[in-house]
Amino acid sequence: MQRLDAFRSEALTSSVHQFASQRPTPVLLLRYVIEGELTHHGRGPEGTMRHSQRRTLSARLAAPPEPGRRPVGVERIAAVRTRSGNELRSSYLIGRDDRCDVLLNDYTISAEHARMHHLPRLGRWMIEDLGSTNCTFQNGGQLPPHQRGLLTSLDELQLGRMVFLYLEPPDLYEYLRGNY
Repeated sequence: MQRLDAFRSEALTSSVHQFASQRPTPVLLLRYVIEGELTHHGRGPEGTMRHSQRRTLSARLAAPPEPGRRPVGVERIAAVRTRSGNELRSSYLIGRDDRCDVLLNDYTISAEHARMHHLPRLGRWMIEDLGSTNCTFQNGGQLPPHQRGLLTSLDELQLGRMVFLYLEPPDLYEYLRGNY
């Protein structure tokens, strides 16, 4: 995972269009870690929160952490590791294995935990749990293994004990510039 510094300097010196063309894939912004043992098929003591799709980024950032969650000391971005240029591929593997496109080095993340799929005709992304040990949750609901959930920017994703905010490039740009 990467610190926000490089992303922030890019956002501060470019337009939203330039930023999005340089970084066309969405990112996972690590916000919380579930404390204690994972129970109930991967959920921590209180699980992930159910969010209203209409809740704004500023409202989500201002909300206090739920019980059983610890804010991370330094927010980090789990970005797609580029292999050859910035071309957009149809899917990206998320997990602990070094072959993954989004590498999450945590003991509660499966080697191949989930996959993000791009739907070019809709310009949208989906997430699929790959039968992981500690499950994948989207806005509080557990994704059944090998079924896909349509992603919307600002969705909350829990993979293992890690809780992320899913951000598409324009929302990441606004977040990095402090316009939330």
